[in-house]
Amino acid sequence: MRNCFIFFLYLLPIAIGAYGMRDVEPLSVGYLLYALTMYLAIRYLVCTKCVYYGKPCILFGGTIAKLFFKKRERGWYPWELRTVMLLWVILYIVPAVGLWIIDKWFLSLFIISIILFNLCRIELGCKKCGIRSRCPLGVAMAR
Repeated sequence: MRNCFIFFLYLLPIAIGAYGMRDVEPLSVGYLLYALTMYLAIRYLVCTKCVYYGKPCILFGGTIAKLFFKKRERGWYPWELRTVMLLWVILYIVPAVGLWIIDKWFLSLFIISIILFNLCRIELGCKKCGIRSRCPLGVAMAR
């Protein structure tokens, strides 16, 4: 149940960002396609090397990774970590810029939803995770 709640909070800023940019349909649709691609890319880059591969975890990473990708050897390369951070930054920056231009009310909702997601992810997920000190998705914030 906790994982479903965190996953809902993960989807919330994406939905707000896409809906807020609905007047610029190519941007909105492109953003949704990017969010899906980014989700799968992170499952490959991070979750295929995680001890939770094939097991439930926050954002369903281990379970989804097993459905799409083979398990890889442990240890993350620096380029993988930089790529993951870049993917997250783009996920949040593109709609922030779009909403700044299109609708500042949705920008406020978008920022609040990002903060809520990250606070809950850390408190309900990362702090309870057995590998938080080694995970590239949570190591910076879970200590």
